Amino acid sequence: MEIIGENEIRNAISRSGYLLEGRIIRRLVENDYYISPSERYSDPRTGIDREIDIIGLSELIKGRVGGFELKVNHELIIECTNNPQPIVFFEIGAGDKFLSTYEPYASFSTKDEDSEVCIRLNNSSILELTHPENYFIVQTPSVQYCSFTQKKGSKEWMALHPDEVNSMMIKFKDCFEQQRVSFEEMPPKASEFRHVLFRMVWVTSNDLYLATEKNGEVTLSKKDLVFYLHKFSDKNIVRNIMVDVVSEAYFDSYIKLNKEIDKRLVDKIIGNEQSIIDFHKQLGIFQATTSKTSE
Repeated sequence: MEIIGENEIRNAISRSGYLLEGRIIRRLVENDYYISPSERYSDPRTGIDREIDIIGLSELIKGRVGGFELKVNHELIIECTNNPQPIVFFEIGAGDKFLSTYEPYASFSTKDEDSEVCIRLNNSSILELTHPENYFIVQTPSVQYCSFTQKKGSKEWMALHPDEVNSMMIKFKDCFEQQRVSFEEMPPKASEFRHVLFRMVWVTSNDLYLATEKNGEVTLSKKDLVFYLHKFSDKNIVRNIMVDVVSEAYFDSYIKLNKEIDKRLVDKIIGNEQSIIDFHKQLGIFQATTSKTSE
């Protein structure tokens, strides 16, 4: 049996995503993220353990709102690909605005001597009260992409879908569902207002482009960050996930942008304290702590 040599080992590793993954882990650690490399999750269809490259959890940003301790941070669910060729996404045209996340989730809980309220819900209400500029907003995210390969025995290039991308999207969806459920099942803490924003992040080593077409002419724009909307058919229901596609060169700036979004969100929640309290009184939230605060 032939044994691989050291040069071949180096070449094989260089073509893989292992080195890219290591570089992204180091950048997360340098920016004070709590990381879980090679995070395991259960495939909901087979029960088999699967693996996502990296989970990165940012530090908590804290404040107070309505007698509650406010805690805000974000979780990055990351897959890394060492693409040999650039990836091109297609701009569809004008349309509705979308958030670059599957769903942001928040939990709210309070306790008094006689009762405990723990309500966990997606935070569309927080979004309305704090305004959507706290999140990445884009016009009509891309729903098509391609990479490139040369025809055998020819200099002609073909545009095609990389097969591994669809598998990556399934991993994102399944891992997110597990992380979301884990968050929802956390035991409630007294007088805590908790917000976590989940983002699915595809980090690529090669260049990203956005392609537009007008009158038969194609224009390419080089991008650091592209938003990709991927659709699934799940039990005859079409579901979407939004993925932030980030070039490796832009990743440090992407981290800083996410942290700034957390800070802005905290400021907005505190600034809209009374509106948030009024909105959630109908759910029983804030009632105990606000009555005690006013005494």
